[in-house]
Amino acid sequence: MKKKILFLSLIGTMLLASCTSKEKEDVKETTTSEVSSTTSQDTNTSTSTSTSTSTSTSTSTSTSTQTGTSTSTMTSTSDDVTEKVYVKIYEDSSFNKLLKSVEYNKGTKIYSADLENLIIEKDGYEFEKWVGSDGNEYTIGTRGKMLNEDLEISPIYTEIPTTLRELLNYTPTIPTLSGKDYVDSLDDDVKANLSTPGFVNGKISDFSKYENTSAYVKVSNLDQLVNALVNAKETYTTTYNDDGTITQDLTKEGSVKVIEITADIDLGYKHLTSTAKAAGIVDDFCNKQNSNINKGTWATMSSMWKEHGISQIKIEGTSNLLIYSKNGAKLTHGGFKIGSCNDIAIRNLEFDELWQWEDANTLTPSFTVGDCDSFSWAYMKISNCGNVWIDHCKFGKAFDGIIDISSPNYTANKSVADRAPYGANGECNIQISNCDFHSGDEDPNGYIYKMMEEVEADYQKTVSTSSTYDEDYTCQYQYYKILRDQYNLTFDEILHGIALPHKKAFLCGDREPYYEINKTLNLGISGCVFKNIEDRIPKVRGGFCYMYNSIIDNRDYYTYRQILIDKGVKGIAAAYPKDSKNSYFKCAMVSQCFVFGLDADFYSNNNIILGVSELIKNNDSDLATSPFYENSVLTNEQTCAGYKYENTYFTNDFDLDKELTTKEEGLPLAPDNDARLAVNPKYFSWHTDDGLEPFEPVLYKRTELAQKVYDNAGVSAAIGDRFLFTVQE
Repeated sequence: MKKKILFLSLIGTMLLASCTSKEKEDVKETTTSEVSSTTSQDTNTSTSTSTSTSTSTSTSTSTSTQTGTSTSTMTSTSDDVTEKVYVKIYEDSSFNKLLKSVEYNKGTKIYSADLENLIIEKDGYEFEKWVGSDGNEYTIGTRGKMLNEDLEISPIYTEIPTTLRELLNYTPTIPTLSGKDYVDSLDDDVKANLSTPGFVNGKISDFSKYENTSAYVKVSNLDQLVNALVNAKETYTTTYNDDGTITQDLTKEGSVKVIEITADIDLGYKHLTSTAKAAGIVDDFCNKQNSNINKGTWATMSSMWKEHGISQIKIEGTSNLLIYSKNGAKLTHGGFKIGSCNDIAIRNLEFDELWQWEDANTLTPSFTVGDCDSFSWAYMKISNCGNVWIDHCKFGKAFDGIIDISSPNYTANKSVADRAPYGANGECNIQISNCDFHSGDEDPNGYIYKMMEEVEADYQKTVSTSSTYDEDYTCQYQYYKILRDQYNLTFDEILHGIALPHKKAFLCGDREPYYEINKTLNLGISGCVFKNIEDRIPKVRGGFCYMYNSIIDNRDYYTYRQILIDKGVKGIAAAYPKDSKNSYFKCAMVSQCFVFGLDADFYSNNNIILGVSELIKNNDSDLATSPFYENSVLTNEQTCAGYKYENTYFTNDFDLDKELTTKEEGLPLAPDNDARLAVNPKYFSWHTDDGLEPFEPVLYKRTELAQKVYDNAGVSAAIGDRFLFTVQE
């Protein structure tokens, strides 16, 4: 059933003490009449109450939990009658049907569980807080439309950015402090977002207790890292009980709880010693997928791969572990496979150099060149895990996904119970916070630029006007040659349109027939920057994703993409068919953002999105032809997805000085239909037992969003040893 949109009106007066007795009675009678006139209450409308007494004593309590519920009471500090605020909630903007009227003490914090929908605005200004007569500041609400201005309380407003230039206003801040001094100097909202946020709040250990103990290990090379991860692993047994619960017995606890990486480490498989290989936790990422890669009989491999190789390092059966760097150490040519883990934090690390140009030396390759499926290289693959926090990390372009999540339900049945992480309670909470996903670097000294120069140099050997021309030479990069010769693309256009943008960011959840397994997945994305990502920001099946305080800026890719499309590159698949369904070459030029299906739900709050062709969609269209789907095992509501936008700005008009007009009211929506594979706001739910928002985020003001997100996303040497702490006080 489609949820009703609630509108609210604030009426009343702050200084009831200044009213006459009759006026006070009139106010009470009006409020009582309005409440009693409400004959029909929406079942989805939360009820909020507040009581107060007039007394000379002062008490104030306010509590909030990760379920989004709250209680708050406050009494006046004077002999005056307690100041009141009356909130009227209507069914819609016609104000014909009053759903409820609630009396609040001045200073009560109204959570989104009480007042849903939209941001409070007035004449181009954003609501921030109320100032009481005692001079103290109190939050009265963070959402809703203020439709009546009768209050005598003094509201404070911040001017809303009116142009894209103002919205993206950012001046780089160079920290002069470090450690606790630096953290203490930060604004309260930034400091709050340095603590465990969102879905992992209160679920990640404080690792400062391990400092100066044997459980704290420093590593500076690959062998040391492998050895530390081996010692962090636990030994335990899991028993699946008849009632569907699991019982675990720990037989050997991991001896390492903190791994500090003190220097940049090349994770490449070709740098691994025989001792490290014997540990059994590192796979040759290429040979694991296709042995023909190492034989050199499949794709044209880069000099980067030939020199370093690619590793996948397994972190399995581990709990209560922090992997971090004080100075933002860089890890290259490898990724982590995180399986059956709980209470894991990965902080302040840079990941890069996990991509190469996809090509072959023949016009009839054994795989589809340009489809980006040749190598499954990803920085993190997470499966069967409980609570995992990825914070203040920086990610360059990867060949496959950046972070992929699978098998979130590790207690579904007896066959998967042996993969349950130790100490987890059945939840799968993944929080990605304050991270920088910047795709490829166009720096001429960077590895991608140099790699593409090698590809161009090889191509030039086939160009008759080139000084390196060789009429007998066969270009080792036939895909690149086609783009240059037949579609007249320049080196710069290929670099910015194909080589630098990242293809797919996050794939979260499994395909059918594992629909129910995905329902336990909670993915939080907060304070992150995404630059030139083509697709899956994120893609979620069955689970819930909550994104806030983040910026998606695809302007560079969006511009070059259109240049390539105008030159006809999408037609390469039809020009080189392999059979009726496949082709030898492909250049899809995808531009998608939020992708959801199989009863997944998505909530976007306080985000900026620039340069996306399709903002939200459900692209599991191939399910329509699968036997599982055709047999109607899943209902419409199970195959569809829901979403909700709030305080979300989106535009494909990059004129920095043009007046902003697209806010959440103007966002492009997915088709409003009941198709089996629709994505529709009417299907939205919070995926919580009580139907309430799963947590109350600390949101940045729109005037400060770009400054605070850009200042804090990615690695930071200034925070230093404070990364050991999960709560910044």
